[in-house]
Amino acid sequence: MSLLTHPPLDVALFVDLFILCSYVVMAGFFLYVGKTVNVEKKITLPWIVIAIGLLFTSLNLFVEIVGTTTGVYVLPRPILWYIFNAIGSVALIAGFASAMAERQLELGILKKRQVEIKDIMQYLKERYYKKELSEEELRKLYADLIHQSAEIEVKIKGLRKEKKTK
Repeated sequence: MSLLTHPPLDVALFVDLFILCSYVVMAGFFLYVGKTVNVEKKITLPWIVIAIGLLFTSLNLFVEIVGTTTGVYVLPRPILWYIFNAIGSVALIAGFASAMAERQLELGILKKRQVEIKDIMQYLKERYYKKELSEEELRKLYADLIHQSAEIEVKIKGLRKEKKTK
């Protein structure tokens, strides 16, 4: 058997099944990565779109497997391959682009929240000086705000560290 001849059907079927399973595993891996990189540990839309793109790209293998085993193709194979690969490629490009933008958006939201906390702290100082807050109330509220600010700072540093390593 040379590289230019078609492989036997059982070898082709095995290879197609192996590659299809690899695409499904990669889609699951991207969903896992999407969940772990998010600060809130939730899967967001860009990672779902990436997984869908991989699954659409793998659909041509599924059509080939069904066609190989049954000998019947619903539509001509090249048409399905072009459709599935086009949809999958667009989904992959859109998913990766929005995943990169999502990181910047998350960083911007955290920075905005940090500024809001500083403004709240300034407002509490003003209320304390006007004798609208007791020293005990001010300390309690300040401690909570400092805790929130520290958590946000850790998240921002984590995002910046991930960005530098990439």
